[in-house]
Amino acid sequence: MTTRISRARVIAPAVAASLAAASLIALSAVPASAATSTFTQDTDISMGGVSYDVSNTASISIPAVGTAGTYPSTINVTSPTLIKDVNVHLFNISHTFPDDLDILLVGPGGEQVILMSDAGDGADAGEDLVNANLTFDSQAGSLLPDSTAIGASGGTFRPTNYEGVDSWQAPAPVANGNTSLSVFNDTLAAGTWSLYIRDDTVVDSGTVAGGWGLSFVTETVPHPSTVAVTGLPQISDVNVHLNGITANEPDDINLLLVGPGGQQSYLWGDSGGFLPISNFNVTFDDEAAGTMPDDDPITNGGTYKPFLQGDIEDFGSPAPPATGVTVLSVFDGQSPNGNWDLYAFNDAMEEPIVISGWSLEFTWADTLNPTGTVTVNGGAATTNTTAVTLGVTANDPAPASGVTQMRFSNDGVTFSPYQAFAPTAAWTLAAGDGVKTVYAQFRDADGNQSAVATDTIALSTVVPDTTSPTVVKTTPAKNAKGVKVTTKVKLKVSEALNASTITTKTVYLKAKGSSKKVKAKLKYNAAGKTIVLTPKSALKHNKKYTFTATPGVKDVSGNPLDGAAGKPGAQKVTFSFTTG
Repeated sequence: MTTRISRARVIAPAVAASLAAASLIALSAVPASAATSTFTQDTDISMGGVSYDVSNTASISIPAVGTAGTYPSTINVTSPTLIKDVNVHLFNISHTFPDDLDILLVGPGGEQVILMSDAGDGADAGEDLVNANLTFDSQAGSLLPDSTAIGASGGTFRPTNYEGVDSWQAPAPVANGNTSLSVFNDTLAAGTWSLYIRDDTVVDSGTVAGGWGLSFVTETVPHPSTVAVTGLPQISDVNVHLNGITANEPDDINLLLVGPGGQQSYLWGDSGGFLPISNFNVTFDDEAAGTMPDDDPITNGGTYKPFLQGDIEDFGSPAPPATGVTVLSVFDGQSPNGNWDLYAFNDAMEEPIVISGWSLEFTWADTLNPTGTVTVNGGAATTNTTAVTLGVTANDPAPASGVTQMRFSNDGVTFSPYQAFAPTAAWTLAAGDGVKTVYAQFRDADGNQSAVATDTIALSTVVPDTTSPTVVKTTPAKNAKGVKVTTKVKLKVSEALNASTITTKTVYLKAKGSSKKVKAKLKYNAAGKTIVLTPKSALKHNKKYTFTATPGVKDVSGNPLDGAAGKPGAQKVTFSFTTG
């Protein structure tokens, strides 16, 4: 079984108008649109009928005693039809003493029935079978006679066995004594059917000159045909489409549709005319112009209201008893989710009727709101400009028409016009430093709006200082010689420094070859942006000294002192001089 699902949408005029609005609008509800979904079952429905053309016309000779010349005579059935009833026909049978005949039928699954054994007298003249036609039918009015003549021309009888259970020679199975053709009911017809004929007493002989045949009353397959529906809300209308209908007399068709909640509609009953149709398509719709005609022919592609003419049929288990309701509106306002069962019945049982597929077309209103999120600048905490990028996500719960639009606001009251949904959007924050909130709302193709989503970001229009201070001048000069031993060492930088970062750990002087720092007093001249290191005692004569200021020295914005701006990362400042 294959179920195909399709979905279409029809937007109401009011929604179409609202989508076209371009001015700023306040938050308001938008009416939902009507939508349709179609669920299709494309497996053939074969409605039972009687077939008389399954036969083996080869003559079967019957000797004076023993098995028939063709033993067994077989018929190969290729159709996988499910049997509701089977009858057996012997054509042009002649025998001078029918009581000698033992006939056993074995089906493809090994089921068996004794058609006749020790039945019919033949002792007197005129009691022979002469080119007779015998039909075996478990619903016939009588058995074959025992001690009286069958009749030269034959007739229709129930399978009959007298005088115990005979034995048929191999390859026939051991007979079990069954005389009811119902043993084949609800089995598949496909396979080899075998007819075993023997004469159990010497002298008389005969033939089945016209061979034999089988006629089947077949079940509707599948029974029921089912369409599984999922993911839809409450429906407001349903139409039924039938495809590829082939029937000798459409008037023989009966169709019952049963929904998941047990509601039912008798779609077709004893109507549609008596002219053959082939591969016709028909739609049932409560809003059609008229009902299906009774005696007049139907039109290929026609649309009709459901119609029942005549008696309510028994569709057979597992179908519920039909109520005769002939409107599809019984399903309106119901949940369509679950199995929809189509029961079919051929009330004439003359020729099989085939429907190559069917579908259900539902109309419904999507009233489920989508959901969504918004982030400003990827979730950043701050920004120094009002121009930002919004990132958005949205989801439309099933049955989804899809999120198609979005709009934004800086106050949650007045929104921008709806625009096509996209994962990002450019946006301008409200002016003025401080925490800003952005509001976002989404709309699906059916006009349903989401709740308002928000995100915040702090706006500061002051451009932050991210530049490290660098060296402007050193005193003494780098690599100076003959420097006074009472000199003060100075480092002038490009930016104002944070005085608290100037300590003996971050700024110091060392003599060459010594690991100890020269004891000194540190002072920061803010006006001159200069660090002043004053040794507590005179330096040694003719000695090389190295001044160091580490990146631990920072400016007022927290940027570290950098002694080599061309290199990655902040580098310490060093320079050397030699005393006189």
